[in-house]
Amino acid sequence: MNENRRISPDAGLVARFAKNSREDVPVRLTEYNGHKLVDIRAWCEDADGAMKPTKGLTLRRECLPDLLDAVKAAVAAAAQEPGL
Repeated sequence: MNENRRISPDAGLVARFAKNSREDVPVRLTEYNGHKLVDIRAWCEDADGAMKPTKGLTLRRECLPDLLDAVKAAVAAAAQEPGL
């Protein structure tokens, strides 16, 4: 990755949650080529101790209401599953 393009999991941070014992998921507001975005991406520590992004999702901020509706639907569906 170009040194000028290095990103931080804390840049534009609005929320954060743990995915598991080794990965953290920051929710960040970002901008790329003039597009305002929301980035939700798992980060883990590499062998050198630096935080590196892994898998994730980047959407235009206009998609946030649809994403919220989808997450609410997933929470409601999961609540109906036995044992959850």
